[in-house]
Amino acid sequence: MKKIILISGILTFLLLANTAISKTVRVATTDALGAISSQIEMAEKLYKKSGVKLDIDILPFNDLYAKLQTMCQVGNDEYDAMWVDGPWYGAFVDAGCFEDLSSLVKNNSDPNELALDDFPIRTIAYQGVWDGKFYVIPQFHAVGMLTYRKDLFNDPKNKRDYKEKYGSELRVPQTWVEYVQVGTFFTRPEEELWGFNHRYGSGNNIIADLLIGYAYSRDAQLFDKNFNPAFDSENFKAAAEFFLSKKFLSMQPPGAESFSFAEVIQNMQQGKVAMYLTENWAIPTLRDPNKTPYAKNIGYARVPGWADPVSGKIKRGTMVGAGGYAINANSKNKKETFEFLQFMLGKSLAPRIADEQGWAIRTSVYTDPKFVKKYDYFPVNLSNVKISVARPGDAWWAEVEFIAGKELQSILLGNKSVDKAMTDASASVRKILTKYDYYKNNKKYLHPKEKEAEACQVMRSLRVRHPDC
Repeated sequence: MKKIILISGILTFLLLANTAISKTVRVATTDALGAISSQIEMAEKLYKKSGVKLDIDILPFNDLYAKLQTMCQVGNDEYDAMWVDGPWYGAFVDAGCFEDLSSLVKNNSDPNELALDDFPIRTIAYQGVWDGKFYVIPQFHAVGMLTYRKDLFNDPKNKRDYKEKYGSELRVPQTWVEYVQVGTFFTRPEEELWGFNHRYGSGNNIIADLLIGYAYSRDAQLFDKNFNPAFDSENFKAAAEFFLSKKFLSMQPPGAESFSFAEVIQNMQQGKVAMYLTENWAIPTLRDPNKTPYAKNIGYARVPGWADPVSGKIKRGTMVGAGGYAINANSKNKKETFEFLQFMLGKSLAPRIADEQGWAIRTSVYTDPKFVKKYDYFPVNLSNVKISVARPGDAWWAEVEFIAGKELQSILLGNKSVDKAMTDASASVRKILTKYDYYKNNKKYLHPKEKEAEACQVMRSLRVRHPDC
């Protein structure tokens, strides 16, 4: 009898010990971008941690949001970690779903591996910090990038003809005025060639392309510091008028009014446009000769800007998108989850990701001579990161984006003037923010430099000496 009890006790001990050391870290992510899914697939293969099992769920973008939203609303722990897009932050923080990572950073991180000082401060500001707390480890910083046909710009005949017509050298545009001039020169319908193309086909597409290129570089803002909508400001209206003018549309392929991402990238891949303003996450696709017949002829440049009429200095700005990984506040495996995220998003794995996949997010990788030689767009990418501005991540942004986008489309279709549409947009957006008590509660909107200052304060609280602060 004692023998049986002893054996039973040993089995129970082994079972409990195994239970204690075997933990599953469940991660929800998306296949929306190869840069997101390929990174976690690489990390999953390489990660070796005794007693930790990984369970990775890669979902379509909209499915991911819906599933995480349900999880956060009911407060369960279906996932320990989750990839999140920047515009989701506010809603998920309000739902109590994001773990404040401060304690984990201070007590469980390897400072040389997590290396928060190796992210540009704009990346920390827009991808990591929300409302004065560090919730998200940045994974991808999507910014505008001007792509262009090198073969067209380097062609001797084009150079001669351009010089003869305009009295200046043909070059990659530095300003939006030059962009139109170069676009006009390359618009040759008889050759099935147009100057450029943009996305106008849906409300969120049209406002995204306006912000990636023309509005932020004109120093237009969506709100003033007191959250008063600024869609009807002179700078915003000027950017919209430029972007939606008949002249501007005439340099784009037929049907541009309905274009979304698939059409505009395909036109660049097939050499139908001389220039294409996109985001950096499209570069791996554009560089792949199996997907892009014109891959070897595509170059990458800074987003153009607006020249100051007095000083001549070029003002640039572009939208930032994408996000990173947060930890579920309801997770029972926070330490193990944090350790995996530190490995996947850390400094050691970043060079391998750059080498194999052609993208970066860390300063050390953007500036590494080895990668600068291999990927000449890395320094360009970093310069665009430093001037990037995010859309609001508040819970109401989807409503605002829909309304503002629809008003921009009304201009495109000739149903409203720029003044009328942008005045209506501001009035409608004010009603939305009133519904969310933003004026009653005296909420403040932080502009780029203020967001950087907030991020620097958070870094100091985490005992991180950031070179940009």
